[in-house]
Amino acid sequence: MFTFEPGGRLWWYVARMALAAIAGALIVSTIAQPLFGTHDPRVDMLESNFLLAAFGMVVVAPPIETMLMALFFGIATFFSGNVRRLAVVSCVFWGLLHLVNSPVNALGVVWPFYIMSRAYLAWRPRGFWKAVGTTTLIHAAINALAMVIAGIALALDGPSTSELPPMPEQTGIVQYTQYVP
Repeated sequence: MFTFEPGGRLWWYVARMALAAIAGALIVSTIAQPLFGTHDPRVDMLESNFLLAAFGMVVVAPPIETMLMALFFGIATFFSGNVRRLAVVSCVFWGLLHLVNSPVNALGVVWPFYIMSRAYLAWRPRGFWKAVGTTTLIHAAINALAMVIAGIALALDGPSTSELPPMPEQTGIVQYTQYVP
């Protein structure tokens, strides 16, 4: 049975949560992509500087977003103690924030943020830093898996049009040869 309650080895907890989150995100994104078909500006960043994008998404973003999540829960728990309700409000909020990237990204992050919210709330009674640390690790693992999937997709898709040499028609240099028998 799947549970958010802390238990067992930390690495196994983080792996379970990350895999559950990425599986849900893949399902939702696969359904949403044909419906919205919008361009995600992060793809350009991945193509232009994959290592910088990976560093930002795996190292920088998780602790910042987790601390913001902790601040939200610190305030929201004064109004409600219902863990499911708090997690739903949190994941909808994070989905709306990710709408800046694209509608597909916004829908794709709702489930992972639900998982991270539930994990944070499950670990919070054991200590603030344990909750923040565990949720940050889950978030980093989710983003790392997403980066691997994005890297594979980019590799399978072939070079982008920006990496290809320009066609002669695009440079203005067009040579016409006359056929002489």
